[in-house]
Amino acid sequence: EALMKNLQRLQKRLWLRNLAKSLPSTEPNERIDIAAPPELRNTAAKLTALYHEWRCKRFRSECSAADQAVLRDKLLASQLFKGKKLSYPASVAVPFSGDHVGLYDKLLDKWGKLASRTADTADRPIFIAEVQKVNRSNGQRADRTLAIGKSGVYICEEGLKLKYFLAFEDITQLSCSSQADDTFVIHVNLNKEKKGADKGDHVLASPFLVEVFARICSNYQRVTNKELQVTVSDSFEVHFQSSKAMQMTFDAGEGETPAVDVLKRKKSVVVRVPEYRANNEEGRRERGGSFR
Repeated sequence: EALMKNLQRLQKRLWLRNLAKSLPSTEPNERIDIAAPPELRNTAAKLTALYHEWRCKRFRSECSAADQAVLRDKLLASQLFKGKKLSYPASVAVPFSGDHVGLYDKLLDKWGKLASRTADTADRPIFIAEVQKVNRSNGQRADRTLAIGKSGVYICEEGLKLKYFLAFEDITQLSCSSQADDTFVIHVNLNKEKKGADKGDHVLASPFLVEVFARICSNYQRVTNKELQVTVSDSFEVHFQSSKAMQMTFDAGEGETPAVDVLKRKKSVVVRVPEYRANNEEGRRERGGSFR
């Protein structure tokens, strides 16, 4: 019995020594595969978790402050959308670049003039991309540029001409469906005396929806010290130029619907989106929810 115990100790030492000589890659996205005899598989699993935690911490410590902020926003996006939004998995590998219009080549000087009008201290926008604004009255779409600064959200016409400025303090909620569409709503406190809040909630569409939500939420928290409510649901309330709420619902289209249609009705807004055929119907029922 004593001999067997000594052999087992020797086996463990040799295994650890060989493992130390051939550690897996320090890159966080590389797979860790630690070979181990049956009696050491639990130990190997624990070492795998510890090693991956260490290499992620090492990677973060070597990142610049800007890169660390992007990683935090990526983590926030996961908390907001994982298991709730069908288009989220496809966005995981897409980096949050911030600039989706080539701002530094075309519009940086115009951003400086725009930011000075709202006393925004950002020397460049945190996020900027071309989006589509959905008309509140008829559901028609128009091209716009959406920019996020340190003090709020800018909705601009061509040439970065300011149309609406939404201060973070005036934003009350962000909402989108659980479907794979890119339509979303920025809810604001209705205020007839304040441009940007005088017509109610803003309905927009962007292929960068996940990044938009993460950027707005992180900067809203920085400014207000509160978490912004985010709703991922196929039915929620919106307000357009009236204190009376309208219901916005998202319906999966029949067959291969080529595009998203927004239909304005008397007391509701219906968004028809291309049908998504989920592999797991149970998982589909579990989508949606709120984050606060």
